[in-house]
Amino acid sequence: MKFFPEILKKEDEQGYTEFLQKHNHYIEHTLQWRNILEKKFGFAPLHVIAKNELGEIKAVLPLFEARSILFGKRLVSTPYAMYAGVVAEEQEAAQELYHHANKLSGERNASYLEIRSPQKIPALEEAGFLVKKDFTNFYLQLTSLEEIWKNFPRSIRMGIKKAAKEGLTLREDNS
Repeated sequence: MKFFPEILKKEDEQGYTEFLQKHNHYIEHTLQWRNILEKKFGFAPLHVIAKNELGEIKAVLPLFEARSILFGKRLVSTPYAMYAGVVAEEQEAAQELYHHANKLSGERNASYLEIRSPQKIPALEEAGFLVKKDFTNFYLQLTSLEEIWKNFPRSIRMGIKKAAKEGLTLREDNS
């Protein structure tokens, strides 16, 4: 089957969201997260999707253009997040997104392309991409709310209080 990668357009946003609802993904894949990074931090979203011949979305990759004095211009799958790699129904669709992201990084004169994924991506290594393991996972033992709060560093507790004061809401879910 043939897949056609492209940058996400407004008219495909509903299909993007519906695709994510059917697949395991991180919050960093969502359009809500995209909007936060764009509006609050100034990152330019370049989310890419791969459609099949019927126009159905079969793979997604959140991607942002980030600029900094230290690192220059780069494309990164999600700034300020651990992971947000490709979500795909088929490996061939994922491959198209990797190649398209690489092409975009060249077209935009990016210093580098960074795809943060918890899984190994052998196809990228085979294509000559450098695999770096600069990030590590972190885990928090979930006990009682009081115990977790007490164990947060003071700076984290202050940041949470500030976010709540500015209107951030929390919704409990079990899905």
